[in-house]
Amino acid sequence: CDALQYAHARGLVHRDIKPANLFLENSGGVRLLDFGMVRMASSALTRAGETVGTLNYMAPEQIRGETCTPATDVFAAGIVFYRLSTNQHPFSVGKKSLPEILSAILFEAPAAWEGLAPLGAPEGLEFVIRRALEKDPRKRWQSAGELRQALSLCRFTLEHAPAAEPPPAPADLEKTKVVRRTPAAPVSAPRPEPAPARPAVRPQPAPQARFCPSCTHANSPDA
Repeated sequence: CDALQYAHARGLVHRDIKPANLFLENSGGVRLLDFGMVRMASSALTRAGETVGTLNYMAPEQIRGETCTPATDVFAAGIVFYRLSTNQHPFSVGKKSLPEILSAILFEAPAAWEGLAPLGAPEGLEFVIRRALEKDPRKRWQSAGELRQALSLCRFTLEHAPAAEPPPAPADLEKTKVVRRTPAAPVSAPRPEPAPARPAVRPQPAPQARFCPSCTHANSPDA
């Protein structure tokens, strides 16, 4: 975005923004390459109706052969940022041929963000990129500087927001689950109430006769 803003401030429109023209240095810096298709705002070298650039990274007005402005480069940068965020081209999801992609760029909205963006994507990133991909150039970010500022806010949110909790692991439906249930008690016929117990009669011990140690005659009870 800084490189584009530098070029736009000098009246240059790149017209061929794509990953192949972005060089990542070992230091982490990014260089914007290949200004071979650049158009100067004051130049009329490109004839009306002539299409110049890489087709699947062109803005709608570029496909139609209209005049390219800084907003044209913003659209192509939006495609690059969409791919960086989702690993998908915003207008090629579910499409196989180049004519289908060009038709989607002209008439269809970008592919749904949900399910493509990485976990923990900062708040507002989808809005920033989708605004860069507006069909009408007047509705896009009007300069690469505006796009850079909006993305910087997203980066600030990403660096200072609390870490996102991972979603709960889905249930593994392939594994067999053993569910133990307590068997219900069998229902039986009501038992008859037992008859009241009679009081137990303790047997009286038989009187023991006491014998005189000197004879075999029993003693009297009171002896």
